[in-house]
Amino acid sequence: MTDSVVLRPQAVLVDRSLECGLSVEVYDGEIVHIGETSDRPDCGILSPAFVNAHSHLEYRGMAESLPGGDYTRFIREITQLKRGQSPESVQEDCRRAAHENRAAGVGYLAEHSDRPYSGQAMAEAGLEGVLFQEVLTVAEGGGVEQKLLECERRLDSQREVFKGATGWALHAPYTVDAEVFRRFARRGDPISVHVAESLAERDLFEHGTGPIADFLVSVGAPLPRHSQGPVAWLSELGVLGKGVQCVHVCAVNNADIEMISAAHASVAHCPSSNVFLACPVAPVKRLLDAGVTVGLGLDSAASGGAIDMFKEMRACLQQSDERKEPITSAQVWFMATTGGAESLGLGDWRIEVGSKVPMILIEHPGASSLDDLIARGVPQDVKWL
Repeated sequence: MTDSVVLRPQAVLVDRSLECGLSVEVYDGEIVHIGETSDRPDCGILSPAFVNAHSHLEYRGMAESLPGGDYTRFIREITQLKRGQSPESVQEDCRRAAHENRAAGVGYLAEHSDRPYSGQAMAEAGLEGVLFQEVLTVAEGGGVEQKLLECERRLDSQREVFKGATGWALHAPYTVDAEVFRRFARRGDPISVHVAESLAERDLFEHGTGPIADFLVSVGAPLPRHSQGPVAWLSELGVLGKGVQCVHVCAVNNADIEMISAAHASVAHCPSSNVFLACPVAPVKRLLDAGVTVGLGLDSAASGGAIDMFKEMRACLQQSDERKEPITSAQVWFMATTGGAESLGLGDWRIEVGSKVPMILIEHPGASSLDDLIARGVPQDVKWL
């Protein structure tokens, strides 16, 4: 038996604006009618579910355990901490973070998975999404081919429990060999890559100097070089393209933005994590103005803090103001919902007739605009239909 329900919310997020005086009829999970109504609202503000465009569930247990303010130090210390974790603790961290995402109104998750537990956690929490298997080959023991075989096996094991989309998290331009990037680019699978996250990354590619360069030299790894930086390096390797998600994109210039836009690659913006790691403020408005599809990511609890999309939207707005390139509340809400979905290849994450988008109700007394909701909202305001 199917269920039909007519919702009369205080307002409905239709595309990029809140519209009052509407009723939404849902039948068997599908929106079948949206029309005007003069009836009194009987629930809060109706929105597509949030989309967490970049996540590391398995780092949940590292919250408040790592230092901020220094990107390269953070990477060194999180690598050490990972080595000391038990499989059972990582599995529990994944479960906890997945349920926290769901409770906070996240319906779709782009997960970077190194250990083989996120897929099961997402399935148990009822989270749709893309599961990106993490790949690192630089300074990894056992050889490149053995490492890639291990990654294939891990992803296969996760596919047994997670029935959603999968792809490859080619970790960063300096942790994955150039030939591996070329190989995966030819495959045509979805790709996600941390790129231009820090100034140290630009120093490495443009000058062969800085802390990342020092680390690579210390382990006997070759230095990837390109006079125009890591984005240009990925472009020349043929990596940038539709279905490729560039994560962070902080230390970029206008030429980088043009390359990302021309290639139809997308971006995951993680403002809270960027602040914690003292990364440059990402040029979000310039990315949007260039036609790049940008999603909002919560990253990991180790660098991004609590699972809270309202907090992340506030951070996004604040940082755009700091750059003196402000974006609007409508733009950032779009990034947290429909835009985030589009950045991951989903085209039906909006409230319109025929859509089966998961929807959330936001009940915050006195909040009547997106400005209000972002400024005052908390995860506890979110209710699933």
